[in-house]
Amino acid sequence: MIIECPECKTNNDIEFAKHVCCHQCKKSFEGHFFKKFKKPLLSAGSALFLGIIGTYKLDKEFIEEPRYPLEFEYELIDLCVNSSNRKITHSWHRDKADICLCALKATTETFDYRDIRERESKFMSDFYANARKC
Repeated sequence: MIIECPECKTNNDIEFAKHVCCHQCKKSFEGHFFKKFKKPLLSAGSALFLGIIGTYKLDKEFIEEPRYPLEFEYELIDLCVNSSNRKITHSWHRDKADICLCALKATTETFDYRDIRERESKFMSDFYANARKC
């Protein structure tokens, strides 16, 4: 290990031993604490922060599926499943819910949420057409 003497600033190549002294001034290193300093290009905190922000942006733009607001999705699925206003069996209710979810997934691929207000009737007709296909 190479350490610098705190007294005379000379570099010393030493091995770990009980009594280690400077080669030049012969003063002991006992009682001093030494650290090895690395000079990173980017601190770990900065790298972590950039990684978190980058992952968030990447997830928002490329990985996460675009979704409608939860309230809108719930209302649409509820309207689709309960539109008949008749009593149905539990298994038919589950199957109908699966059909409605399939229709919503197919419709969200062609309609952006911002477009719905402008083209609501087209959205609903496409939604029910997709439900018949599912």
